[in-house]
Order: sequence, then C-alpha cells, then structure tokens
Amino acid sequence: MNTTIVFNEYVANNIRTARHAKRITQTSLAHRIGVNQSTISKIEAGKLGVSAFQWVQICSFLDINVSIISEFGGPE
Repeated sequence: MNTTIVFNEYVANNIRTARHAKRITQTSLAHRIGVNQSTISKIEAGKLGVSAFQWVQICSFLDINVSIISEFGGPE
C-alpha cells in the first residue's frame, strides 16, 4: 500500500477523532484555519494531505499534540 495514502489516513483519523471528541464542526475548524469546509472533509477522508503549517494550526485548535504525527509507523 502507498505510504502517502496510509499516512493521510492516519492524519485524517487523528483529526476526525479529536474534532468529534470536542464537538467541533468541520465548518468551525475550516474557518479557524482559513480553508473551506470541503477541504476539511477531504482531509478527514484521507483524500487530501495537510501542510506542516495546517497541521500545526489544526493541532492547536483541537488541542492535539503536534508530535502525534511522529507515532506514524508506516504501512503494515
């Protein structure tokens, strides 16, 4: 399996899980980081990656530790 796809899915799962836990809408998150809601939807579906800058913004807003990205173990 493609490492980029697996990585995007890993990031997507972390974002979606944290956003749901905090009861934050995709629209609110999108507004906070300056993108459209459809962009958040694509990110959470693993269809679109995030830049380092977006990752930091998302982590800050959702109170995720930025270093969680380092726990990615690659495709199994």
